[in-house]
Amino acid sequence: MIHELIVYVKRIKEQGLRIVSEVDPGILDLEYGEFRLIEPVSLNMVASLVTKEIILQGEIRTAYQTVCSRCLEKVSGAIHIQDLILVYENTGQDMIDISPEIRDEVILAFPTKVVCDENCQGLCPGCRVNLNQDSCRCPEKPLNNPFSNL
Repeated sequence: MIHELIVYVKRIKEQGLRIVSEVDPGILDLEYGEFRLIEPVSLNMVASLVTKEIILQGEIRTAYQTVCSRCLEKVSGAIHIQDLILVYENTGQDMIDISPEIRDEVILAFPTKVVCDENCQGLCPGCRVNLNQDSCRCPEKPLNNPFSNL
């Protein structure tokens, strides 16, 4: 497992440079609230020199753990970014740090709402019981409907 995402430009040959590696998620600073990566970030890319540009093409894979948006139970899932293309200007530099772009791509792939199950009932707003595991403990109250007198 590598601890940095540096591409050495001089190593890129005419046929390209294959980059296959696993990156410690800690270097990408990807813990985000209850959202954290539970596997290394796996890269499978090819770097190419095209005129005045350095082009990286490939895919990223990893796995995450977070909590269900409804019931707050732990949920795991996978992130798979296919057909990724990163383009850098070739200004004669010796190396390129691709960490910021890889981090951004993984963040953009985070799901916006995660549920443990499509039919998750969530938490009761009154007694906070997980309705997937137990029944509501709230005392029944008569509905106080301001429109009932109409």
